[in-house]
Amino acid sequence: MSTLLLHLSGNMTFNRTIFPPHLYVYDDMLIYKKRSLLRIREMSIAYSQISQVILLKGIFFAGLDVITTGVEHINIRFINKFKADRAKRIVDQKVFYAHAKHKAPETGELKGNLTAVEKSVARYKELLEKGVITKDQFEKRTLELLKGF
Repeated sequence: MSTLLLHLSGNMTFNRTIFPPHLYVYDDMLIYKKRSLLRIREMSIAYSQISQVILLKGIFFAGLDVITTGVEHINIRFINKFKADRAKRIVDQKVFYAHAKHKAPETGELKGNLTAVEKSVARYKELLEKGVITKDQFEKRTLELLKGF
């Protein structure tokens, strides 16, 4: 099940519309919703389909452009600067991991244990970045994992 990380919405006044566009940033995809008077348009975009994210900062508001490998791109204007900056950092990180080249498979019996430890450390790092655990708890848990390895 997907976890919602961030929700962005354009300003109604400056976008000159009753229905501003919305961008939902999940841990495995982006969902873009744009409503007009008679219809709702919704796009789901996997991070592997995103080629570039552009942040345009102004004095009070910011704009976010998501360039995809598909036909249509996402443009959201007049959003909170701090939320836009956070969204760009999250999406950039997710795109980097989606496009990262995978290492050659390891041989031997350490393969299963090594990948499990790497996944656990990566999960603890995500929890640390989200602020769920402290740096001391992160270090303690990673040391426990490495002692077992």
